[in-house]
Amino acid sequence: MPKLFTITETAQQLKISRSALYDLLKKGSLKNVKLGKRSFITESELSRFIESLETEGAAK
Repeated sequence: MPKLFTITETAQQLKISRSALYDLLKKGSLKNVKLGKRSFITESELSRFIESLETEGAAK
């Protein structure tokens, strides 16, 4: 079963504010899954996002 991170946990992992995380979600840079009214980020989606940052940084 994939690991799910809460919004707060994800923000802590990325060392950004919750509002910055919500901005990433709104832009579609990071995708969430809903369970009822709660939003979670899967471990694989978090890894994909971090890898995309590394790729983007290497391209510059």
